[in-house]
Amino acid sequence: MTNDENTAPSPETLQQINEGVNFVCHWLSERHAAGKMTTDEYNQALEKIRNTKIFPTGRGSDRLIDAYQQGELKLSDAYIKKGLSVEDLKNGLLKQSSYAGEMLGLSTFWSDNPAILIDINKIKSENSERSDLSSVVAHELTHCLGLKDTSEKEVQNILYGRYKQTTPTTDAANSNKPNISVQIIPDSGTQQYVHGSKKIARSGEKPYGIKLNEDVIYDPYEDKESEVYARIMQMRFDLKLDPRKIYTPEDVEELRKNLLKKQMEGKLTGADKDINNLIFKRYSDEQISHFLNDTAQFQQTQNNENNYLADIKQIMHKDTENYLKVIASINNPARSFSPTPQNSHKEKTNSTPLLRQQREYC
Repeated sequence: MTNDENTAPSPETLQQINEGVNFVCHWLSERHAAGKMTTDEYNQALEKIRNTKIFPTGRGSDRLIDAYQQGELKLSDAYIKKGLSVEDLKNGLLKQSSYAGEMLGLSTFWSDNPAILIDINKIKSENSERSDLSSVVAHELTHCLGLKDTSEKEVQNILYGRYKQTTPTTDAANSNKPNISVQIIPDSGTQQYVHGSKKIARSGEKPYGIKLNEDVIYDPYEDKESEVYARIMQMRFDLKLDPRKIYTPEDVEELRKNLLKKQMEGKLTGADKDINNLIFKRYSDEQISHFLNDTAQFQQTQNNENNYLADIKQIMHKDTENYLKVIASINNPARSFSPTPQNSHKEKTNSTPLLRQQREYC
């Protein structure tokens, strides 16, 4: 969408949006056919996609404000009951632009059904070295699937080195590719509400036990479960990975070598650079193989307490308070564990960024 193309997305934009949507739908269909999803889970995921509204724009977050003010989106009853308004959304988006940096896409859950904003101008900028439009759509649509209690929780386990045995895919018949028409909303506004601000430095104490590659600094945004999971889906799209294949660490090593070869030849695309910087540089081949295999298993399984024994052994020599925190994490695996430094009586404050409280993803 160019600056004068403000009534409807161009045919090229529509095609690329549909490519991203069709990829996610096809991936879900393949996972269902391979026995990795129940029929109920599969149908629920498709229904979420049908109800998602996509807003391609050249105005960034301003377009989202317009959508609420013009009635294209309606604040959910849950947010209204909390006393929140569109003005609060503006403030949240401003904080998020400072926290997450330049946003090519954004998923919001302030309305009853999820919505996706895609900044066409930033993606198509001549200076942009980031992922293409279809890839960004696949990333944001993954956020909209609502997998916080299944796949995103499994990402957390893998980040802490808690691996489960990967189950093989079934020899199923060919999947039936779903035909879903998404709601793509044109942009006719010119108002500006959210102005870019200087990106703030993201910092946070590395949760105890989280595993990153050597010399990688923990980032509370880049290493967040929802972001890792969405980037893995984006990686599947960009590298055209087989949804039924079980990827071994050796397979991942080969993918890594292929990108290194392209880098030496000067042929890395924007998508390649994102994969290299946000996945390969941060996580081990073993972790990535589990990201690709285990997070694709939607069916909820009971957590095995043996997965957490390693954490207990690592801190047996620590103080009793830290020991009890790990025991608590067994009973509630969704909680991240961060030990309290000994002899520290500093009062803790709620430093959770507003964007996380609002469940805004980008």
